[in-house]
Amino acid sequence: MNIRYEYYGIVLDAESHKTLKNKFVIPLGWKTFAHHTTILHRSRHSADVQEWAEAHLGEVITLTVTKWGTSDKAMAVEVAGDFQCINAHPHVTIATSPTGKAVDSNYIEDWLPTESFTLTGKVTRF
Repeated sequence: MNIRYEYYGIVLDAESHKTLKNKFVIPLGWKTFAHHTTILHRSRHSADVQEWAEAHLGEVITLTVTKWGTSDKAMAVEVAGDFQCINAHPHVTIATSPTGKAVDSNYIEDWLPTESFTLTGKVTRF
């Protein structure tokens, strides 16, 4: 498949974005995201995951929040659902510290169970 992309993601709808922002205390000075789950980024290509994402573009996917994780650079929730993802821990970045970037959620090591709830979003290509 030769389609150019920056990344594929499941972009949260407005209600899910609001829910995620309100469920967790975001430290003062941190940048809020709560926008999407990355399925595939151009820096780590997978033909199988890209094929799945292309076949499901525009579909609404339900994500179940299973864990919460944080580091000195990022805060995220781990999610599960009926989708393919290149990341070992599919997640939604909630926020990043002033020195953090959204990609830092991939390096969170401490994931703790949290009350399960669902989010919804559409498969999108950027």
